[in-house]
Amino acid sequence: MFGIYTCASDSMMEFLRLWVKAVRYHSPSIPIAVIPFGDKTSTVEAFCSQEGLAFPKEKHADWLAVGERLYGAEDYRPGTPARFYFSKLLMFNGPFEVFVFLDANAILCAPIDDLEGRFRASGYDAVFRFRARPFRNIATQEDRDWLNRLNPEVGDGFNANFVVSRKGLFSPDDPSLRLDGGWARNKLGRAPEQSFLTRAIALRKLKVGTVHPIMRDPIGVSARNTVEHRDNELWTDKGVRIMFVKWNGVNMSDEQPNADLFSFFLNKYG
Repeated sequence: MFGIYTCASDSMMEFLRLWVKAVRYHSPSIPIAVIPFGDKTSTVEAFCSQEGLAFPKEKHADWLAVGERLYGAEDYRPGTPARFYFSKLLMFNGPFEVFVFLDANAILCAPIDDLEGRFRASGYDAVFRFRARPFRNIATQEDRDWLNRLNPEVGDGFNANFVVSRKGLFSPDDPSLRLDGGWARNKLGRAPEQSFLTRAIALRKLKVGTVHPIMRDPIGVSARNTVEHRDNELWTDKGVRIMFVKWNGVNMSDEQPNADLFSFFLNKYG
């Protein structure tokens, strides 16, 4: 079964409601699952129950435990522990055999139905939106060199706000990852779940890359980019059709870039 995941806490409800409407508008036949982010998700769970969405929780506590083992009590953002970001990795243990993962503050604006077939035919184990900036996922040049000797596909790692992959690729109790050795915090980058994935991909020698080889023209863009409306579709100022628009943070406000675009989505998707 092919499906789409996102990950949300109660603070993300403004985005999550619109995210679900956008997926149902563009790809109504694709089932949706919402992964709980962190430990405040009762409103999200109630929303999923009301909307008939899957809310997978098995192995959630196990992934949080992996995050705590690697990052301790460290915060990624003020008030948000780094370990919470390991919630997203439940995408590999949920109900979908092949899946898209899309952050809850990334609003879909084109269909994704054909990505299953394109991914299955690609031979990749996982594809990501784009490669990470240097030292965001890997702390040192020495460690980067070592990981790339293990798997030259790794580079600097990848951004995990848009992922296409398959069930079972990773598990929190996977013995091949050897979490008790070689995972010192001073070797991991600042981005928690991305740093884990980068290292795990190298150790497992997986075939990975950016998502572009399996996609049509549409791409994802940040809300900081210039976005143009044409014939009820969204395009970049360079004439490329857009698959999703990604904001930052948990709430929409007039201070966010392209706040009027969020209103456009609300009107379009009802």
